[in-house]
Amino acid sequence: MKYATLIAFIVLLCCGATATADNIPKSVSETWALFDPHAEPLETELIRESVDDDIVLQHIRFVVGTFSGKKTRVAAFYAFPKDCDQLPGIVQIHGGGQWARSETALYWASQGYAAIAINWGEKVIDQEGDPNTDWQGIPAGFIDPKHNNDVTPGEGTVHQVAHPWNSSWLLYSAAARRAITFLEEQPEVDGLRIGLTGHSMGGRLTVLTAIDPRVKAASPSVGGSGYLYTDITGVPGSARRMQADLELYNNTLDCRSYWPLIECPVMFFGATNDFNSPMEKVIQGFRSLPNKNGAMSLMKLSEAGRHSVSLPTNRFVTSEGEALENYDFATSLILTPGQKERPDKVAKPWQGKIPVFNNLRWTGCDFAKRPRPYLKHGDSEIDADAAFHEQFDANVKESVQREAQDRQ
Repeated sequence: MKYATLIAFIVLLCCGATATADNIPKSVSETWALFDPHAEPLETELIRESVDDDIVLQHIRFVVGTFSGKKTRVAAFYAFPKDCDQLPGIVQIHGGGQWARSETALYWASQGYAAIAINWGEKVIDQEGDPNTDWQGIPAGFIDPKHNNDVTPGEGTVHQVAHPWNSSWLLYSAAARRAITFLEEQPEVDGLRIGLTGHSMGGRLTVLTAIDPRVKAASPSVGGSGYLYTDITGVPGSARRMQADLELYNNTLDCRSYWPLIECPVMFFGATNDFNSPMEKVIQGFRSLPNKNGAMSLMKLSEAGRHSVSLPTNRFVTSEGEALENYDFATSLILTPGQKERPDKVAKPWQGKIPVFNNLRWTGCDFAKRPRPYLKHGDSEIDADAAFHEQFDANVKESVQREAQDRQ
C-alpha cells in the first residue's frame, strides 16, 4: 500500500494529475517524497569551456525535473582544478535579484573544490542567446511568470489547488539537489564530501536543501531562519502576512519545519539588524537542530554596547579542541563545529539587548584573495565600487518591495 501511494505521488507531480485533499503533502517529508534527485537523466549540455591557471570553467545546463509534464532546466557555472581527483564539492546558490557568477565558482575551485553555481533566477549569465534556465512557464525566477512564494494556486502553477509544489521555492531547491547529483557524477569529485552555501534567498534555499542526506555541511547567509510569519518577541505586528493556506505553507515550506531535519553541521552568517533572518529566529532554528553539536559559538561578549570586534582564527577549534590554521580551513567541509552557546549562558548585560558591531575583522592568519564579482575586466576599483553600490541599493529596494508584497 505504501509503495502504491508513493507511485501515485510521483505521477501526481510529474504528470499533472488532479490533486485532492487526500494526496496533498502535509509535511516536509511527504513533500520531498515526490521528488527523486536521481530519477531523471541530467542530459547535461556543455555550452562553453575554458581553462585558465589550471582551473577548468564550464558553462553548463541540465534537467531539474518534469513538473506537470513540463521538463525544466537550470543553467550553471562549474569549475574545478585541472588534473585532480577526489575533490570536495560545493553548491553555491545566489540570492534574490542576482544570478550565478563564474567568479564564485572560480574562487571555490582556487581553494581546491569542485564548485557549481546554479542560475535559478534565469538572468543572463554569460552571452545573450545562450541556453539558459527554463522553468517552462511555471512561475519561478525573475522573468515572467516570476517567483511565486505561496502554496496557493495561480496562473501557471503546477497544481490548481493549494499544494507545496505550487511554490517556486521547491523548484529552486530541486535544482540545488540536482546540482548535487551532477557533482556526484563527475569523475574528479568525491561524492561523499559535498557542501552547500547560499546568500539571502539562497540562504533560505540552503536550509531547504540541507535536509538532503548527501549534504555534509551547510552555510546559509542572511536567509533561512524561518518563523517569519510569527511576530518577533516584543514587536507586535512584525510578522509577514499571508492571505491563505498559511498552515500548509509553514508545515511544508517554512524553514522552521526544515531545521529539525538537518543532520549535517551548519554555520550561519547573519546580522542582528537583518529583516530577512532576524537573529532571534535564527537561534530558534538552531535550537531545533537534531544534533546539538551542529552549531558554532564563536566568542563571548561580556558587556552591552557598541564594539569594534577582532576575531582571531584560533577561536575556531575542531571537535578535538585543536585551533584552526586559517579562515579557509574554518569553513572547510571537514569541520565539525562546536555547540552554539545557550542563551541562558550569555552574560547578563547582553540579555534582552541587541549588540551592534562597528567592525568585524579576522586576525591571526593569511587570507586568499577574495573575488569581487562586481569588478569587471578593465574597470577601475572606483567605477566598480560605484556600480556595486548602485546594484546593492537596487537589490535592497527590490527586497523591501517583495517584503511589502508578502505583507499584503
